[in-house]
Amino acid sequence: MCNFTVEPDERTMVELCDTGRRRYAEAIERGSLDAGLATDCLLELRLLEPGSDGQLVPVAPATAATLLLAPLRRSSQRQIEAIASIEGVYAAGPGVSRGEAGRQRRHAADPGGGEHQLRATGRGGRVP
Repeated sequence: MCNFTVEPDERTMVELCDTGRRRYAEAIERGSLDAGLATDCLLELRLLEPGSDGQLVPVAPATAATLLLAPLRRSSQRQIEAIASIEGVYAAGPGVSRGEAGRQRRHAADPGGGEHQLRATGRGGRVP
């Protein structure tokens, strides 16, 4: 029967089973298929859609693929844009080099600018 595979953090993947292939061929030959004969994979893959009188009508594979994949493509595009945005932040750098960061730390520890003066003892020290 229908084969469903669940990937972590992903949408359920569906394969068209042998029964589904036969029923889809029947739907194409007859122009419709009784809803009770539809397999889960045909419905999940959107290869059948409601028609009249409880019948399901076949949908062209290219049309079904477009209907099924469009939301996934939009979601993927949003993720690609988010990744590019984050990469852009890192590519540009936060605007601080290693040397500049060290100077900023020293300046934060010594707001006087790190200037030293000699005291009467002859040893270097900071002037308060």
